Order: sequence, then structure tokens, then C-alpha cells
Amino acid sequence: MIIANILIAVFGLVGTLAAFGGDTWVEGEEPILKRVTKRGWIALIALFITFATGVIKEVRSHQISKVDEEKKVVLERENKKQRERIALQLNEIQDLQSKIDSQVIQTKDLQAKLDSTSSKLADVIDRIGSQQLASIEAAFKLAILRPRETDQTVLHLNGQRTLSIPSLHYDQMQLYWGDQFHFVVYPESDDIQASDLVNLKLQAGEKEYPLHDGTGNGFFEETIRIHGRDPRPMIAKIYNPDRLRNISIKITIRTTDSSQGQEEFRRLILNSPFSEFAKKLYKRTTPSILYVRANANKNGQRRSSLAKGSFVRVLQTQGTWTEITTPEGRQGWVMSEYLGEIN
Repeated sequence: MIIANILIAVFGLVGTLAAFGGDTWVEGEEPILKRVTKRGWIALIALFITFATGVIKEVRSHQISKVDEEKKVVLERENKKQRERIALQLNEIQDLQSKIDSQVIQTKDLQAKLDSTSSKLADVIDRIGSQQLASIEAAFKLAILRPRETDQTVLHLNGQRTLSIPSLHYDQMQLYWGDQFHFVVYPESDDIQASDLVNLKLQAGEKEYPLHDGTGNGFFEETIRIHGRDPRPMIAKIYNPDRLRNISIKITIRTTDSSQGQEEFRRLILNSPFSEFAKKLYKRTTPSILYVRANANKNGQRRSSLAKGSFVRVLQTQGTWTEITTPEGRQGWVMSEYLGEIN
């Protein structure tokens, strides 16, 4: 490119010199430089400047082109590196996509297993719930609130090792946990000392209660509170391991816990995992006396009455009336406002 421009300049110079004429040159035999006129020198200087400028321009253009070439090489090198990085990132993205696809498949498999497990768990919960509700219903049937009559009797010990206690109401006296067992021991012989009575015991269920502490004289009066949690009745017996004779024992039962299985039922309701549901199904009465009627009407026939704190099971609700059933199986209608939550 530079050579071509120089040749163009040279040819331009020759053409210019050849075009000189007229007063550009002075005729004579003097050297050529002395025969060049001012106009000729101006043309030559201008031509030289033009030539020099062209040369400088071409040199500069060459330098710029060289720099541009270097930049182009650098840029291509950077582009190559960038392409390599992009290719590497694309490979990483493809690997990541493969892993994601694999994770999606695993997630679907896990979701399927989870759905299956959830279904099985729901079945187990349903079974547990059914069993739990069945247990609550069984306890409900024992949650009877009715006062039992006071029971009493007099026993005579004449050497029997174990003596069943008779009852006014049953063949054998039945005790419930919470009952008060009041007794008076009468030795009928002066030969019997207080120390002889320490082994006398009351047997109620699996528990034994001493009837005498062995102090004082033979006459002894005391009250025993019957312990336990089972709402079922316990047969009462007197255990006389020393086979004592001529002793009378007057026994009086005072019912202080007339709820029988109510406390156990209440505890089961409150501690059940289905407590919130059970509280909606089972209620307690709040007034002193609540009449159970044959239909949802204040003038309906009275079927029975319930004492305050009786437990009932809700069957259905119509307006301000609720149909209930009692632990004994009595069914009827009561006003909903007289039913409270078990707490």
C-alpha cells in the first residue's frame, strides 16, 4: 500500500516537472537549479510537501492498521476464550439440567412414595381414631352420675381367716374408689388387746387397708378412703390372718364420690388426641336439674332428669334444642344452652 502511494507520488512529480513550462524555467546554460523560477520553487515545494504528507499519512495509516491488527488478534483471542468459557458453561448447564431432571424423577418417585405413605398413615389414623372413639364411648357408658345408697352392716369375727362383707343391696358389699369406709371395732372379750388387732385388714380389689394401729384400747373407730381409678365396683372383704374371735365390726359406707366413672371419662376426653372432636360430641349438663323431653319443645313430655355435671353424647341439633343420649342409654331432647364443654 505504501509502495503504491509512493509510486503515485513519483508519477505525479514527474508529470508536474514535465508540465513545467513558460516562466517556470529560465532558458540558458546555467545549472537547472538556477534556472527554476520562484513559481517553479513554489510548485516543487508544494509537491514535496504533498509527497511528504502522503508518506507520513501512509506511515501513520500503516501504524494504525498494525495497531488495529494487534487489537483484532487480541480481540479474537478474547473471543476464543469467551467462546470456550461459554462452551464450558453450556456443558455445566447441561450437566446441571441432567442432575435437575434426575432430581425431578427422584422427587416424583419420592412424592409417589409419600402419597402412598400418607394414604397408609391416613388409614392408620382412621383405625386409631376409631379405636380411640370406641374407648371413649366405652368409658362414656361408665360415666354415670347417680347417688348410691349408703350401705351398712355388722360383722362378727369368729376365727374366719377371710370374711366377705354382706350388703343391704347386694350379696356382697361393693366399694367404689372415693368411698368412705367408716368402721367401729368392738372387742367382745377383755382378753383381746389392741396389739392383737394390728393385722386386721380390709381388702378392696387389689389393695389392703389396716383396720387398727395397735394403740389405745381394743375399741377403735376410723374412716378409710378407698383409693383407685377403675370405675368398676370392688368386692369388700375382711382379712383376719390371726383368726381372732369375739370381735364385732360395725361398717358404714358413705358415698362421697357418686360419679363412679366420670373422672376417668373426663380425663380420657381431655387427654385424647381427638380431644377437640370429642368435646363437640360429648357435653356436660350445667343446671341443677335438666329435664330430658320426648321432643324439641318446652311442653314436650319429660322422659327423665339429669343432675348437674352429668355427661351426655350429642346426637343432633335442631335450632336451640339438642338430642342427647345418656350413659345408661336414655335418649331425648334438652335445650342446647344447658350443655357445656367438658373441661
